[in-house]
Amino acid sequence: MTHLNPITTPRHELRAEKARRNKEAALAAFVSKKGEIDEMLARLQALAASATAERNTFGHLS
Repeated sequence: MTHLNPITTPRHELRAEKARRNKEAALAAFVSKKGEIDEMLARLQALAASATAERNTFGHLS
């Protein structure tokens, strides 16, 4: 990754480079969290598929 020299580089180019880096960081964070959410969803779907109506009552709570 190249760093722009703030003394010799026009301000708009510096802003564009910073925006590009911010977008890359945001995308990486999103993809990471999406993977975690997909794992949780898969676990919930597996639990829901194995559940039966007879097992899922609130009678044991009283």
